[in-house]
Amino acid sequence: MINKIPPQAIELEEAVIGALMLEKDAYLKVSDFLAADMFYSEKHAVIYQACASLFNQAKPIDILTVVNELKKLNKLEIVGGPYEVTQFTQRVASSAHVEHHSRIIQEKYILRKLIELGSEVSKIAYDESANPYQIIEDFDKRILHILNIQSQRKTLKQQLIDTRKEIEASAAHSGITGIPSSVSVVNGLMGGYNRTDLIIVAARPGMGKTSFALQEALFAAKNGYSVALFSLEMGDRQLIKKMLSAEADIDLQLIKNGNLSELDWNILNNRIGSMYDLRMVIDDTPALSIHDLRRNCIKIAKNSGLDMVVVDYLQLMRGEKDRNGNREQEISSITRGLKALAKELDVPVIALSQLSRECEKRGDKRPLLSDLRESGSIEQDADIVQFIFRPEYYGIQEDENGYSTLGRAEFIYAKNRNGSTGFINVGFVHQFTKFVN
Repeated sequence: MINKIPPQAIELEEAVIGALMLEKDAYLKVSDFLAADMFYSEKHAVIYQACASLFNQAKPIDILTVVNELKKLNKLEIVGGPYEVTQFTQRVASSAHVEHHSRIIQEKYILRKLIELGSEVSKIAYDESANPYQIIEDFDKRILHILNIQSQRKTLKQQLIDTRKEIEASAAHSGITGIPSSVSVVNGLMGGYNRTDLIIVAARPGMGKTSFALQEALFAAKNGYSVALFSLEMGDRQLIKKMLSAEADIDLQLIKNGNLSELDWNILNNRIGSMYDLRMVIDDTPALSIHDLRRNCIKIAKNSGLDMVVVDYLQLMRGEKDRNGNREQEISSITRGLKALAKELDVPVIALSQLSRECEKRGDKRPLLSDLRESGSIEQDADIVQFIFRPEYYGIQEDENGYSTLGRAEFIYAKNRNGSTGFINVGFVHQFTKFVN
């Protein structure tokens, strides 16, 4: 094992270096996923770095410019001089396969890194005082870093192009920049659920936050998005019954006890059939840790793609505890982890949260940011904090303007990092646990 040569593809490295100096757009084809440190040969890495330097200066890449750049960098002798640089172009049968050859170089690099990582983990694991869960978490992060090399090397040019595409998509979809909400007035205020955002939906028990999360998750799935829903409170069948009630407009209690008419059964079966092929995963594992959540999301993303994550609810999750067992620190680690996950997978994460009883001590019962339970980091880490408030739940039948509150809910946006705050009135159909415009 010790004497084995690490995985490498020297001939392909030579072919790629030669192609870069022969074909005008070769560097552009491979630079998104190929980096200098992926080459096994040091001199190949040095020449590739010279090509990258020329590209960043908007200069052409050919034999003469590469030789000149290596001179400027004082690295021409490392690669064997001008003659050796010239020889690379003689070893290229065709530059047409430069991307395929580069992918193989990347794969060999990944294998070398895995061998290196495996050796490190083996040494650490022999330490009896080591924390195995911490080892697994660190291993996961290192693995993901290796696999996500491509996404971490975007140039400003590519970022500008991506941003322009996003603006164009927004214009084409009436200002909706992200995954649309099932309640259209929400789109007007938020522009949908945007990538990398952590959206906290908070409320006291009975306000309908789980129903709202289910409704948004199902609406996204029906629109072709891939959704992962993690429920730490309710089982999968309970959740699906709530979804079917809202979808079929059948009283939830009738669905629970099976007391359905023939018409109701026909409607229900039709809705069930229409949901078979939705790209939606429901995970009802109790007491899920932030590390397990991340691992499961990465698996889903790699197997079938992932566009949205929904967590119900964050106070039931397990995070990193400090030595004093401080619950606020644990919640802080969870919210930081959720925000990091949103950025890592480039998806919106909707996390439900409980509110403290303080809001119920006030006359109008409306929640405030200070009511977020157990941690100020929830407010700090969140991009959007949305409260759900139903006055009629507290027996308040009229608002301050004398309008009826029956069948009405307020979505209060107390924080919106990239937009305006405020509130909107929406309808709430109690028997279907459903929010409507």
